[in-house]
Amino acid sequence: MSPRPPRPQRTLRPLADFFLLLDRTTLMLALHALAYHFNLHHLNLTGFR
Repeated sequence: MSPRPPRPQRTLRPLADFFLLLDRTTLMLALHALAYHFNLHHLNLTGFR
């Protein structure tokens, strides 16, 4: 008897979860970068250092 190939659901599930986590982390990083960028420009406009 030859072993059956693994089902695509079992192999793709962790990959999908990983990409979901990666997408969430990149979104959070982008939000933080945008907030930091906005704060920097706002501080520069008001004259604070």
